Amino acid sequence: MPVDASLCHRLLDEYAPAIARALALDDYDLQLRVESVSEGRKATGSMNDDYLWIRVVIDPNQHDDEEDVLDSIRHELVHGLHESWTTYSLTMQAAVGDAWPAGLDDQQYRLAAERFTRRMERLLDRHGLSPRTLSGLDA
Repeated sequence: MPVDASLCHRLLDEYAPAIARALALDDYDLQLRVESVSEGRKATGSMNDDYLWIRVVIDPNQHDDEEDVLDSIRHELVHGLHESWTTYSLTMQAAVGDAWPAGLDDQQYRLAAERFTRRMERLLDRHGLSPRTLSGLDA
């Protein structure tokens, strides 16, 4: 059952800045949104290393409860830890154009990015750093 959009707004406003701070991403401007996302995904995140912003979009229709929303917030912010590589990769791809290896397509990058993010989430969980604990708000 979808969660209420107001719950998503509250959790983003309360927890995203604190989780970003814990992940050393607090020098980025957070752009937090609640709206439908494409491809049936729960949430999306994007980041710009040059202009120091991170955008997290939560889809209330794809979440079951408060903990599910918090997991998505943390997941999208953890992606910010490897965003410098994304910027580098896109710059290199543009620079070499047709010489870019065929195997290094967007699907392969997404897979690598998701694997990294899942491993980081497992690491945080192993050390008891759930989204709530990591934020420091529920201590």
